[in-house]
Parts: sequence; structure tokens; C-alpha cells
Amino acid sequence: MPAAVEQCAASWFTKAVRSYVERHQGCPWCDAAHCVFRNRRPEREQYTCSHCDFFVCHVLLSDVYLVAPGRTPPPDGD
Repeated sequence: MPAAVEQCAASWFTKAVRSYVERHQGCPWCDAAHCVFRNRRPEREQYTCSHCDFFVCHVLLSDVYLVAPGRTPPPDGD
């Protein structure tokens, strides 16, 4: 995976963690609140938005980040 894509996914993961905590299960992609589900397992941690289908995951063993954009454009400024 190219370094730029990996950095983008890692950045979205960081935004998802912060948004989940600070904005009451908020989504960093569509900016909605109370719509993100966190799934934590020993091998990975992932966030999924039920509103726009945004998905981001950190595979812990290989330290790889994956991201799938939501159906709506991200808020301005991101």
C-alpha cells in the first residue's frame, strides 16, 4: 500500500477515535452524532457509521489502517 494512502487511513482513524469520544459516537465523515459503532477485538479496532457507511479499521498485529469513504462528502475543512 502506498505511504500516502496509509497515512490518509491512519489520519481518518485518529479522527474517528476523537469524534467517537468527543461528539457522542459522532462520525468524522458525515458529521452526524449517535451513529458510529466501535468494534474492538484483540486483532483490530474499527468504527462504522450507520448513517453514511463510513468505515475505518486499525489491524493491530500488522499495524495497517484501512478506510472506506462514506456515501456523503466529508464536511468542509477536512
